[in-house]
Amino acid sequence: MRRRLSAAVRALVEAGAGLSDAAQLLRVVVAAKARHDAGCVARLRVPELARWMGVGNSTVDKALAELRRAGALYTVERRAASGAVTGLDCTVPGLRAAAAAGTDPLALPRAELATLLRLVERLFGPGWKHQDGTRTPPGLLASRVGRGAATDRLALVLLVLEARADGRVRLCGGAVDTRVGRPAATVARLVGSGIHAGARVLARLQRAGVLELVRKPTASGLAARGEIRIPAVASAHRAASGTGACRPAISDPALAAARDQHPATADKSQVAAGPEARALEAAEPDGAADLHTTHTPVVAAGVEGEGAGVVSGEAASGPAAVAGGARGRTRTGAALARPASGKPAGAGALRAEGQTPPISPDTGQEQRPGGWRQECARSRVRTALAPVAFVLDAMTPGQRAVAVRAAEVVLRTVAPESLAAQLAARVGPMSVSGPLEDRGVIRDPLAWLLSQLPSVTLCGRCGVRGTAGAPSARSAVCDQCVAHVMSVLDRGTRICPVCGRPGSRLGEGGQCGRCEHRQVLERAGDWAAEAAGADQAHRPGAGAAARRAVLEAARAAAAEAERRGAGPLLQELAARLAAQNTAAEWVSGFGGRDRADRDASRAEGPEAWRCADARCARRSTARRPNSGLCSSCDHAREHREARAARVARMAAAVASAPSGGEGRAAREGLEGPATASSGR
Repeated sequence: MRRRLSAAVRALVEAGAGLSDAAQLLRVVVAAKARHDAGCVARLRVPELARWMGVGNSTVDKALAELRRAGALYTVERRAASGAVTGLDCTVPGLRAAAAAGTDPLALPRAELATLLRLVERLFGPGWKHQDGTRTPPGLLASRVGRGAATDRLALVLLVLEARADGRVRLCGGAVDTRVGRPAATVARLVGSGIHAGARVLARLQRAGVLELVRKPTASGLAARGEIRIPAVASAHRAASGTGACRPAISDPALAAARDQHPATADKSQVAAGPEARALEAAEPDGAADLHTTHTPVVAAGVEGEGAGVVSGEAASGPAAVAGGARGRTRTGAALARPASGKPAGAGALRAEGQTPPISPDTGQEQRPGGWRQECARSRVRTALAPVAFVLDAMTPGQRAVAVRAAEVVLRTVAPESLAAQLAARVGPMSVSGPLEDRGVIRDPLAWLLSQLPSVTLCGRCGVRGTAGAPSARSAVCDQCVAHVMSVLDRGTRICPVCGRPGSRLGEGGQCGRCEHRQVLERAGDWAAEAAGADQAHRPGAGAAARRAVLEAARAAAAEAERRGAGPLLQELAARLAAQNTAAEWVSGFGGRDRADRDASRAEGPEAWRCADARCARRSTARRPNSGLCSSCDHAREHREARAARVARMAAAVASAPSGGEGRAAREGLEGPATASSGR
């Protein structure tokens, strides 16, 4: 795990080349405090980042602005009801949550993210007080604040991840300035600065007492080549080796190192070194070995400070009362135990190892609130997917996770027994082995299973219920939400039958302005496509080219109107006029016929055709349907028509209800369980 974390931090530093040290450290802190269950998003505040980095709030603001300009950090502001900014949701580009370790250094599982946070806490965490009165001590460099603190902390993280079990750091190779020394050159290459700046960083870390610069003795008594040692790492490994963990005796250190190496990553130094350094790496294989011993128990997590309201990290999904840092990341259903006496809680963090919390006998059966719901959901998934068990066995772990998530979405609206019966009927004549040309052979297990699941779209208002239709329809509204909106709105308010949005100023066709504008553009595109298809029937892509020309003219006209300072209504009017004029040119025969011929002859083959919807224009070689639309656009069109009919039916039912007590009862009956989600 140490080598995986070293590769991850090295990838973060290399991807942020050219940034300041404060910006580099901020990316590392955000990556360490990212929540695995939230897609590696970290919920932070500027004062909290300042305490972790040892700098002022203004320095953090400058680093955030630098990262935003460089595209090295994505931030979203969290605001209160009054509009005041309460925090930031930060995401490092490229960092993603993974179910297991792989080849991507920035795809980190939950255990590795938790261990990285524990390591950062142990090195320069500000320290905080738990809810039960205990305190987490500050890190090794917590007292180092002010100018250069970010550089020192970044260098310490990189040095600890490069350190061996005895605390020695592998030095860089190649020619270096003998007046400064190889240790200073190693630090300089780690942080990406000059050799003299590296010497200053090394001196500051040595004065802080977090590392030692040791000179090897010689037979003549003179000091020879120096080396960097980190006493905290060595003591952590000594404490781990003294726990009495049972390991087979191996006499050859090289064999022991080979056994401890991670098979998924290559042995690559974080320092950009030459051939001499690579030869040194080959000569010292035990320097990259991980020590797998009994892991330290975890500490119950709490708030960071008295009245501060800032936590050390984000816990896993569960009650908000347990705030916690990395200890909350590795929680299971069992209660958390206290660390054993005589063993430091940060030893496992400095070894960069994961930890398995022991289960105390008196609390071994307790589970955190909400755990039974997850078990119930998993049992529902197992019941529903039982008929296709052999298909799941043919998938990889990542594919099985995708299949389970898709089944959970479907089970929000479908009973497990019904889904199981449907899958059993469809999987009966299928198999996963046999000749590929056989129609009864499942070539891609995941694709086949996803194609057999019912198409379900979550409601765009409540986000819970599902509506049958195309998954690409993002504005679907369930019947309960439609009934609830109609019951609470005024009598003069109507609902757009296309998008489901309420409004009092709808057009003549009963649609809102956005849907009416889209319909005008679609009609103009259809007009031009029909003319192009009739005039150039031998060109399969002429209709799609005409639609694209109409939409491009509409976009260009809207952009020109916006540039001239026109409002949204005038921009829409300009786009409509441009689309209609372009369509008229196509009808009259002067609408860029040569361009359509050129595009069609270049993009289309004798058997290929494109979707008639210019927004899609997907190329296909399948049999062309009568509608001229691809399968996705055809499903979306059917879903829009079904949704419009459903909204009209619900609106008619509500409008026909009396206005007195009986009307309220009727509206409540139509509303149903939608009252629970009315606040969303």
